[in-house]
Amino acid sequence: MLMISEDGADGDPGPPGLPGAPGAAGAAGPPGANVIFPVPGQDGEDGELGFPGPPGRDSNSITQVRGCTWSGGNSAIRQNQMTDVSVIVPEDCDVVRVTILTKGGSGSCQVDVQSAPLAGYGSFSTITGGTLPAISSALTYDNSTLTGWLTHVAASTTLNFHLVSTSVFTEITVMVTLQRTGSVTGSAGYTDAQAVAAVASALANTGNVAFTYSGGAISANTAGATANSWAQSLGSSTGASGYQKLPSGLIIQWGSFSLPVGSTTSVSFPLTFPNYVFAVTTSQGHSTSYGYPFAVESLTTSGFTASPDCSGGINSGTGYYIAIGR
Repeated sequence: MLMISEDGADGDPGPPGLPGAPGAAGAAGPPGANVIFPVPGQDGEDGELGFPGPPGRDSNSITQVRGCTWSGGNSAIRQNQMTDVSVIVPEDCDVVRVTILTKGGSGSCQVDVQSAPLAGYGSFSTITGGTLPAISSALTYDNSTLTGWLTHVAASTTLNFHLVSTSVFTEITVMVTLQRTGSVTGSAGYTDAQAVAAVASALANTGNVAFTYSGGAISANTAGATANSWAQSLGSSTGASGYQKLPSGLIIQWGSFSLPVGSTTSVSFPLTFPNYVFAVTTSQGHSTSYGYPFAVESLTTSGFTASPDCSGGINSGTGYYIAIGR
C-alpha cells in the first residue's frame, strides 16, 4: 500500500521503465528531386572539303582531261600570287576542248595555255594562237572550235597553265580535253579509225565485203559478196589446176598432166602440202588409146610421178588427178 505523506520531501527517482511499443508510421513525405545523369557531348563540325581538282582520265578512254585550279579561299584571287601549273601529256593527242569554271560571282579573267617538250621544260610558248581563253562578265567559258590554236600535242609534251588576269573570282579551274591520236597500247582503247582498221584487217579475207564506219557503228555491205567468199577466206586457187583449203587444215588439189608415153611423167602440185599427202586419184581422161593403165609413183608433198603400168600401148593424151592432204 502506497502511503503519501503530506508535504513530504520528494523520494529518489525510480529506475527507468521499459521502452514503449513502436508508434504508427508517419505520413509519406513529398517525392525527392530527379537525378539527372550527364549527357554525352555532340561531335564537332566537319572541316570544309578541299577544292576539287580537274577530272582525271579513264584508263580505257580515248580522251583525257588535264588542267588546274587556282583558289583564293574566301577572297578574290590575286593574279600576282598565283603560280603557273604544268602537267605532262604522255601520248600523242589533239586538244579538242577548253573549259573554265569559276566561283565568286560574275567576273572576268584570262588564261594562257602553253607547251614545251619535256626536254625543254620551262621554255614555253602559247598554243592559243593569240586567242586566249577568257571570261568577260560571266561565270564560265567553253570552246571546242579552237580557231587558230595549235591543237596537236606530241607525246611527252608539258602543258603549262598561266593565269594572265582575274577580277572577282575566288576560284578558277581551267581544263583542256585531249583526244588520243597515236598508236594503241595495252588496254588503252581505240580511236574510231583504229577500230575500223582493226576490224577491216581481221575480216580482210572474208570475200569482197566492204566495212564502213558511220554514226558510231561499223556496218558491212555484203551485196558484192561472191558465192565462194567462204572458200576464199581459207585460201584457194581456182582453174584447171588449183587447190582449196578446208577446215581442220585439209587441202584438196587438182590438175592435169600429159600421159606417160614410154617413160615417166613428173607432176607438181599447185601448192606443196605443209605436212603430208594422203592419196592421189588419177583418171586417164582423153587419150588416143584407152584401157592401158598407168601408176602413181614417188608420191611426195610436192608432187608425184606418173608411170606406164604396161609395156606399151599408151599414146599421147591428158590425165587428171585429185590429191588430198594436210
